[in-house]
Amino acid sequence: MDFIIKYSLEKVLELDVELSLDDFAEKLEPNTLYINKLPHLDYHDFKLNGKREILCGDVIGKPLLDSQTSTKRGFFYRFIIDENKKSIEIMPDFHCMLPVYYSELGNLAIISSSYNSILKELKTTSKSDSFYAEIAVLYSSLGDSTYIKEIKRLTYGKSIILSNAKLHAVQNYRFYDNLAEFPHKFEKAIHDVTDCFVDKSGDYFESSNAISLTGGFDGRTITGCAHYHKTDFINFSYGKIGSPDVDVPISLSQKLGLNYSLIELNREYLHDQHLQCLREYLLNTGGLNGFLYPQSIFYVKKLGRFWNNIVTGYMGSEVLRSTREPDCEIISPAIFDILLNGITQNNWAYSRCGHFKELELITSTQDITDVLNNISQYFMDLPQDLSLNQKFISYAYENLYRNTFGPWIYNGMHYSKIRAPFLDYDFFKSISTTEVSQFYKPFPETKLSKRMRNLVFYAVVLDKTWPELGKLPISKGYSPIDLISATGKLNILLNYSKAKKKKDIHGLDKLNSVSGANQYINSLINTETINPTLIERIKNLMMHDAYSRTYSFLALSKLEYNLLLEKQ
Repeated sequence: MDFIIKYSLEKVLELDVELSLDDFAEKLEPNTLYINKLPHLDYHDFKLNGKREILCGDVIGKPLLDSQTSTKRGFFYRFIIDENKKSIEIMPDFHCMLPVYYSELGNLAIISSSYNSILKELKTTSKSDSFYAEIAVLYSSLGDSTYIKEIKRLTYGKSIILSNAKLHAVQNYRFYDNLAEFPHKFEKAIHDVTDCFVDKSGDYFESSNAISLTGGFDGRTITGCAHYHKTDFINFSYGKIGSPDVDVPISLSQKLGLNYSLIELNREYLHDQHLQCLREYLLNTGGLNGFLYPQSIFYVKKLGRFWNNIVTGYMGSEVLRSTREPDCEIISPAIFDILLNGITQNNWAYSRCGHFKELELITSTQDITDVLNNISQYFMDLPQDLSLNQKFISYAYENLYRNTFGPWIYNGMHYSKIRAPFLDYDFFKSISTTEVSQFYKPFPETKLSKRMRNLVFYAVVLDKTWPELGKLPISKGYSPIDLISATGKLNILLNYSKAKKKKDIHGLDKLNSVSGANQYINSLINTETINPTLIERIKNLMMHDAYSRTYSFLALSKLEYNLLLEKQ
């Protein structure tokens, strides 16, 4: 599914297309679009309204060849070639989870889905001083920035148009364009929205499917839909026995006879796959936090040997659950502080300044101030009639989620189709204009009863698709059906506080990520080019708390990515 094109900025040339099962040619010809075909993905090439249109990736449903626009459902790249105007438009999926990188070098522009492919074409590069500071503070880089200054990432809602020997990054829409001034009320919308999800999810199942199932709602709801549509599927989760995301699906499989497979992150994984997966993650993402998410590649590699279709619960919570508080991986406390209080010296990022310096993620306090000023300016540039929650959600979809879930999807698509029904274009357009989504909630939502209201979506879907599955408890101790039953609220209250106090027996190493990091650190002990003081700081901070684990992993990712760059 990867593509690359070198486009002449010097003179207009004819455009050509080359689809190949092999890797990109050693020598790339100007104005030729190279597409690396993978046998498990879709490739559609057709004429539409006098233009040639190519879709490559995972196209949900059939392209609407007789319509003004073809499908927007699924994760795929679209290329629209106008042979008369000698132009080509390049665009990712609707939510821009799939990356498009570009670089302008003298008389050439290079555009590719592959960060590393562009990097190999650059003769000289310079590194960004702010890239890792942004990720440390915000958990995400901002806008079009990447670690290599000469490479930019296409921002949310944009496409690239190559025409008249020029590159144009064109803004087509913003996330907040999905929002309604007067959203449909929850009570009136809940059944239409759940019916839409059940209906549209049917298109995400093929003849055989691997469906993620954890201790929460998202994968369970998709499993209910797969059962309703009478599809052939197995369930899977990854982790270690003793973790809720493993123990709950094991229990469900025993009670309902599910065909369940555990992808165990064990010693064999650490010994054979951990380092390989994190390096692949780093190279594919241009240095994002590979030590935090190597398992996101490992599980797809394992399943991809047997299943061409992996259906995930990615982004379900991000559509439905109210934002309550920050966490150690997805929502930075610095974002909360900015939205609620503006830039103050009490911002969480300043309290971690010493750690960031020790880990060489920043050089001074001014680096934090610069990042906070940049994100503050981003929020100021948004429409002022947006609520605080809608400003946060706009940032999350336009920056944060693309740098978190986006790599999981893009990396995985090299081995199997990765599908996320909660991001289905038709469903998303339907729910985003209703109070069933979390987009019209306060920021943060602190009342338990109001947070639970939007979770009713899951209970209603399961009640319509597989009621027996809805009656069995999630990791928090209560069952989805409790959200809509007369006595359920009491059961939720009784179990919620218990679950909140209960700790994962594996602690910070629940995915063997700390063990993997320590294994990597031990391999560096006799490496002369590595600063031993930095390594010791990382090792000590990793176990300080969940937040320091995340940015310690980021420091290791920066270290290893720079080592990989030196070898190229």
